[in-house]
Amino acid sequence: MVIDAGGLICAANELGAAMFGFPMDELIGKPIESLVPEHLRDRHVRHREQFVAAPHTRAMGGGLTLS
Repeated sequence: MVIDAGGLICAANELGAAMFGFPMDELIGKPIESLVPEHLRDRHVRHREQFVAAPHTRAMGGGLTLS
């Protein structure tokens, strides 16, 4: 998945779409948080915003407990 600075999905591949159960064309333009469990969405927005403010190379979810 490719996400823009505002958190919208700009591009996805077939594997990513299949993993979340969506046709690929339905993912484009959706907020990435729509793929995160509802109770974690606010936290994910904060993590994403912090990353956009100070981007650096790291493993996805590095240092976090993932669900």
